[in-house]
Amino acid sequence: MRARLHALFAARGHRTVSFATAAAYMRHARPQSPACLVLDVDLPDACGVDLQRQIAGSAHPPVVFVTAHGDIGSSVSAMKQGAVDYLTDVGPEAIEQYEHELAAYALGRMGEIPGITLYGPPADRRAGIVSFNLDTVHPHDVAQILDLEGVAIRAGHHCCQPLMAKLGVAATNRASFYLYTVPDEIDRLVEGLHKVRKVLG
Repeated sequence: MRARLHALFAARGHRTVSFATAAAYMRHARPQSPACLVLDVDLPDACGVDLQRQIAGSAHPPVVFVTAHGDIGSSVSAMKQGAVDYLTDVGPEAIEQYEHELAAYALGRMGEIPGITLYGPPADRRAGIVSFNLDTVHPHDVAQILDLEGVAIRAGHHCCQPLMAKLGVAATNRASFYLYTVPDEIDRLVEGLHKVRKVLG
């Protein structure tokens, strides 16, 4: 991969350099210098940030800047296989059943909140997703306050504006649950929603 990248840029009149050469180039850039430098090393984050600062402060920064890296395909492939093995061991039926249980628990707990509207089918016909609105609070405000409480949800039209129009709302909140979710996290969501009502309701 690295050799192909170097050949590609060399064919376009650019050159491959070391980090030290790239740093020196940034300090003493000249208009006739190559427009693109390809680093021949893997940069730790600190070096990358430092070089970015040098690029930003350069009188003649390169038009394009590419960091070459080693073959990461094997690592990504191994990680994917590990995830597939894990999910296969748990089993899709068990995951689906657990999502239904989480959805049922969430719908029950969230149904206790005054002024909440819950959208969607019953728990046994849905995945681990609950969309909802609080009657007087904009979804983005709900999400912001929950975020301050350490609870992450989505807020907006979720790329389904026709459904929002059908529901007669501009946006909704959406809480998602999966294999790694525990009921205590749903309890935190409900506590956060009570706080939203207290602050903005």
